Amino acid sequence: MAIARLSMKAGMKGRGADHAAYIAREGRFANRLEQGEKLEATESGNMPAWATGNPQDFWLAADAYERKNGTAYREMEIALPRELSPEQRRQLVRDWVSQELGTAHTYQWAVHVPRAADGGEQPHAHIMFSERRCDSVARDPEQYFKRYNSKAPENGGAKKGYGAFAGQTRTAVERRQELVDLRERWAVMCNSHLEKAEQPARIDMRSYADQGVDSVPERKMLPSEWRDSEIRQGMLVQRADKQLAGEVREETQVLLTRHVYHKEYNGLFKAGRSPSETGFYFAKQYREQYLRTQMGKSARLTESKATADAALSASNHAEEAVQRIREMGIAAQSTVKDWREDHKIKAWMHDKGLNEDPELLHLESTVHRLYNEYQALKDDAAEKKESYRKAKESAKTARCEEHKAITERFDNYFYHSVLVGSAQIQQEINQQAVQEAERKRRLAAQPEQTIDMSLFEDKNTLNFGGPDIDSSAEQKKSEQHTPPRPKSRGMGM
Repeated sequence: MAIARLSMKAGMKGRGADHAAYIAREGRFANRLEQGEKLEATESGNMPAWATGNPQDFWLAADAYERKNGTAYREMEIALPRELSPEQRRQLVRDWVSQELGTAHTYQWAVHVPRAADGGEQPHAHIMFSERRCDSVARDPEQYFKRYNSKAPENGGAKKGYGAFAGQTRTAVERRQELVDLRERWAVMCNSHLEKAEQPARIDMRSYADQGVDSVPERKMLPSEWRDSEIRQGMLVQRADKQLAGEVREETQVLLTRHVYHKEYNGLFKAGRSPSETGFYFAKQYREQYLRTQMGKSARLTESKATADAALSASNHAEEAVQRIREMGIAAQSTVKDWREDHKIKAWMHDKGLNEDPELLHLESTVHRLYNEYQALKDDAAEKKESYRKAKESAKTARCEEHKAITERFDNYFYHSVLVGSAQIQQEINQQAVQEAERKRRLAAQPEQTIDMSLFEDKNTLNFGGPDIDSSAEQKKSEQHTPPRPKSRGMGM
């Protein structure tokens, strides 16, 4: 999912060079690349002659010569769509820099791609630029950051100011509107590149309130909080729910509109039915459908079911092993009994201790060994059967808890949208039915219109400029008697 995020920051004097090294992953920040992060691209432009080829010289000069408490740089930090390829992201940043900075400001940018909390990529761009505006005057580093001289620009520093109202005093409300406009321009360009790449994802930089979304914005998480697996997992679940809620809000109207005439809901959207009745019924149906889908997708239920299945399989194998060793023990006992029947004297002497028979000793030792194995396997089977019972109970508990959690999630995120959407469609159908009935009533109330046929009886009415037709002559001609043609009698010889 493409993330909509653009922030504008200001860096004070003394922090420019360090931050430039940070975004370029140079110096003490180079170890970030050893931790799995990628530096996807980095570029700079509009540098003065003394900093061409080495942007770090420019930011060092800004830290050294910019006025006290002055701004050394401004920075746009922008989330880039992971749906775009690296080359497509680079081109997106280049086009954005060209549009917003052009040749007016010195800039340096980099694209970082760390690992996101969900395991995917988290591409984002850092765009640093100087508020000093580029002009044709050649200045050394010290003069470049001096105060601008409007009367003699060659004697002062580069003019300072960014945006359409550079150098003008702006109120907080006006500055905020400028940021809103900047974010809207980014949304337009980003969505244009996504469309060009034939990606369905789009971003919307408007607030939830402006979008008409009833949701609470996610608060910014500290790195230490992201490292906490429990907090991170909770936030990922919340993000997934929020994303799904947005998708459902969009799909609800499509689904409802599609099902107006769908056989599955035939008769549900019926003229005259109560909107609330339709809404509650459709919400109930959609809840059951959502519940089945989410229960099937639940990783917890899948894991608990797999654990229970594995425990059941182990228990069954243990029972089969017990049954096999039991049958072997019974067979061994039968062998000993048959041997004793066939060798009664040897058996009597063996039992009295007069002459121990090695064959009987071997058979009896086999019986004892099998009996010990039988007891051990029987205990193991009992343990595995208990493990299966616990796993089955745990799976049942997990299913109940997931059922409750998914139902609550639906009620919190989707129920209202489905309820309101279906009720609105039912209300529209009722209104259309009322309008149709009114239209039919008006048609029925209108007097029946008759056509005056006398208009067509006047010969002058149908005169198109040709000669007049003598209707009386035509009538007489038609009344003349035409004798019947005699029947043929064949060819005469």
